[in-house]
Formats: sequence, structure tokens, C-alpha cells
Amino acid sequence: MLADPKCPIVTILTPTYNRRAFLPETIESVLGQDYPNIEYLILDDGSSDDTAELVEQYGNSVRYLRHDNMGETKTVNKGFALASGDIVCVVNSDDPLYSDQAVSLAVASLVANPEASMTYPDWVSIDAQSRVLRRMRLPDYTLQNMLEDANVTIGPGMFIRRTAIKKIGLRDTTIKYTGDLDYSFRLAASGKIIHIPKFLATHREHGASASNTCQGADMAREIARLGYVYTDQPGTPEVVRKRRHRILGKWHFIALDYTGNDRQAFREHIKQSFSYSPMLFCWFYLLRLLSRVKKCIFSR
Repeated sequence: MLADPKCPIVTILTPTYNRRAFLPETIESVLGQDYPNIEYLILDDGSSDDTAELVEQYGNSVRYLRHDNMGETKTVNKGFALASGDIVCVVNSDDPLYSDQAVSLAVASLVANPEASMTYPDWVSIDAQSRVLRRMRLPDYTLQNMLEDANVTIGPGMFIRRTAIKKIGLRDTTIKYTGDLDYSFRLAASGKIIHIPKFLATHREHGASASNTCQGADMAREIARLGYVYTDQPGTPEVVRKRRHRILGKWHFIALDYTGNDRQAFREHIKQSFSYSPMLFCWFYLLRLLSRVKKCIFSR
């Protein structure tokens, strides 16, 4: 019997490591989807809590696979290799889906756009108690404006064709912090990506989340690296190549926000940003200074 092309199998992958407190909400957000054709894999990266006992309660609704700790990137790559669905989505263990229509809307978008390699939605930032902190409305991204914006917010809720994964390969295991962002650039470089202007996914901010623990020179270096790599690819638009110095200056400026307390890294990215685009650096610096002055005035 042939699979229904309008109702393809969707594989949801949840990599997890000691996230017992958040995992039930995430599992239930996947199992509560209104889409009927879901394969759900939970990939336990060697948790030392009672993740296994928790997942067991969900019976055959979930396929649970445990391995010795090897990090998120390798765990996601293992999931990519095991996925049988035509479409694949990574839902992190602390980032539940926001809407029960997340899967069905992503499938409808990819069915309507057969040339697209993936879809991405607007998303919601939540705290440890699942209270909404911010709503992130995203633009319609292309590789060009992703590079020119240098502050790309594609994140949770990406649904990727398995054929696209086979085409571009697995996540880069040499990248420690920005693997998902790098992968979105690779997908954008390989074909069309589709924005779904609805809030379908979440990103949770809490003390142990990656966004709160990965500040420093390595993180900043990986942010700046994206500008270097994707402004010099075989498929890079010519207009991007012509603006490469300005774009690299902007990426180094953005990297400043990720240096944490590493003063040497902070100075290095200031130096690089100014050397690539002095006028742009001065403009950004002035805007940041005005923002701080405004914050000081209104906080009194």
C-alpha cells in the first residue's frame, strides 16, 4: 500500500539529558498533535535521572532509545539516521510544541511547496514554569537576508524533509553551540525555506538551558564563523559576496553579545568588527550606547 503523499509520516526526535522535570510537558505536546501519522523517538543521551521510568509510562506511543552520553549533536544525528518519516523535526526535551496544529501546518506547508527543504514557524519564549516571556515573530528568511541580518532567530519548530537531510548531510559534530543554527543556514543554502507565520513552538529559558550556559569565547567564535562560512559558498548570492566585509563586520559585532566575561574575546571581536566595517561598527556602537542611556533614564 502506497503512503498518502498528503499525509506523510513525520518523525519527531526528542534528544534529552537529565530533563525529567520538563520532559512530560514536551511528550504530551507531541502526543497531543492533531496529525495522525507521527513516529516519536526519544533519544536519551545517558541521563542519570529517572527519564527511563517516566517514558515507560507512555507505552507504545513513544519509542525510547538510550545510549552512553555523547552530546546533543551526535544524538540528533543518530535520530536523523533512525528516522523513517518523510519529514523530521527535533523537539528538545525542555521546549514543548506550542500548538496542537504544529505538525499538520508544517506538513501542509511542505506539501504545498514541494521545492522547499524545510519550514520554520514563529515561536514563544517561556520560563521554567511555562509562562510566556516573549513572542518571536520571524521574517521570511532567505540565505541572503539571514547573512545580512546577522541576528537570525530561526530556532524551534523546524520541520525538515528527509531528502534534504540526505542531500546536505548530518549536523557538524565539530560545532559545540550553534549546530542547529548552522544547520538552518545549510538548509537555506541548499534550497527554499518556508516561514509559517504562526506561533507553533517554544524555547524555554531556565538556569540550565543552553542559552544561559554557553557564553564565552567559543560561543562568540562560532557565531562569527557563520558569517565567514556562508558568505563564501558555491551557492552564495553575488550580492552577498560583494557585501562580505560589511556582513562580517556585523557578525563580529553580534558575537560581542556572546563573549560573556571573556574580555580578550570581547576586544578581539571589537577589533575585527571595526576592521571589516568601521562605519557600520560606529553606527551599531552608537545605537547600543543610546539604548543603555535610555534604559538608565527610564529605570530611575
